[in-house]
Amino acid sequence: MHVIAISARPGDANVGAAGTLRRFRERGAGVTIVTIANGNSLAGVHAPLDIPPRELASRWRAAAERSAETLDVELVWMDHSDFAVHSDAVTRMKLVDVLRARAPGLVLAPAPQGARRDERGAWRLARDAIEMAAAPNVRGEAQPHAVEPVLLAYERRLLSGFMPTEYVDVTSAVDVKRRAFEAMAQALGGGLGAAALAEPQAAAALLARHRGAQAGVDAAEAFRFDARASRATTQRLLP
Repeated sequence: MHVIAISARPGDANVGAAGTLRRFRERGAGVTIVTIANGNSLAGVHAPLDIPPRELASRWRAAAERSAETLDVELVWMDHSDFAVHSDAVTRMKLVDVLRARAPGLVLAPAPQGARRDERGAWRLARDAIEMAAAPNVRGEAQPHAVEPVLLAYERRLLSGFMPTEYVDVTSAVDVKRRAFEAMAQALGGGLGAAALAEPQAAAALLARHRGAQAGVDAAEAFRFDARASRATTQRLLP
């Protein structure tokens, strides 16, 4: 089975799903992280103001590539500007082609309760692209899916209203998840890496402990199935 994780911005999937993705790889599954926005808005928030947006985007791409190498997964970089992730016709077709080329059985996307507009936009984009990828009359570069993949939501931070339906024990993947963040920090360079990744790393650690306590393990990642957004299955797809 192939698994696709949608990351609204660089590093989002690392926070809420990297341990699960690593466990999929250990089972021999193909894994792709699709990063929609390029991180070019971080100047003035996590970075010195004198770093131009294009350079920030370039650094974030290098960081995402290093992280993907550490996790042993494929990276698809869509290179949209931050605050511009939504389900427009062009972006939907790009994602449709990505989905059809890999025929995933499972897609993980940021929860629609996310605080950032890019997270909410990525969820809607994933829903729409999955539906379109199975439609025979939607013409693209590859054949339509015979069966839609299951869609699950993951969290980038603790979210009000996000009620998990499934948990994955990621205790064995905590170290590689940490090393993926370290690889990102090194690629970002200088003080930018430490500043930009402090909050995501802290969120990842907090989530792992909190969801682990709920699941009765040392570290866990949580996911939510919503029958209004995805087809159902009688099988457990998560590791």
